[in-house]
Amino acid sequence: AAFGHSATPPQPVKAPATKIHGGCAAVLATGRVGVKQPIGPWGDFARNFRHLNHRLDLCDGAPMSSQSVSSIDMLKRLVAFDTTSRNSNLDLIKYIQAYLDEHKVPSTLVPNADGTKANLYATIGPDKAGGIVLSGHTDVVPVEGQAWSSDPFRLEKRNGNYFGRGTADMKGFIACCLRAAEIASTRKLHTPINLALSYDEEIGCVGVRRLLDILKDAP
Repeated sequence: AAFGHSATPPQPVKAPATKIHGGCAAVLATGRVGVKQPIGPWGDFARNFRHLNHRLDLCDGAPMSSQSVSSIDMLKRLVAFDTTSRNSNLDLIKYIQAYLDEHKVPSTLVPNADGTKANLYATIGPDKAGGIVLSGHTDVVPVEGQAWSSDPFRLEKRNGNYFGRGTADMKGFIACCLRAAEIASTRKLHTPINLALSYDEEIGCVGVRRLLDILKDAP
């Protein structure tokens, strides 16, 4: 949604928030010739990702290490970063990079031209073709002019729902991806799981274009 349009009103989301965004911020499938078209609908993603869910809910709070963070706790942290598209997303991106570092997951930042924002790309598992890309955008739409009854940048639970700017679009999904990355980092994977987090999706899928320029030369 561009700034010229009305901003998305507050929307409740059931925990864990796992709705996949469409278009350029969708879940992507990769192959030997690079990034393919978004896969869908949601059921296709579930079938492709189910092998990671053996005996453990991807989004539960089961401890994995001293640095383990549940998806809901991660969502609280992500919502607290005001990454409205007019702002920098670097604090959030650097937090995610540090979190991945704690779990021995290497990542690469792909900044914008003036270095005020960045995409993040990370791979868990073998460095080879195939696998999947879990892709999401880190920016959110403005909150001005909306009737929020709570702080939009503080996650709040009411009647089983979680409220906060970006819970559904799409920090909830990113939180679950990071939880899944933590779990996957402890297992021996035969094919890679890749994370692709972009900036400025809300104003025209701007950031992901720079990321795709890098990915076209990836395995």
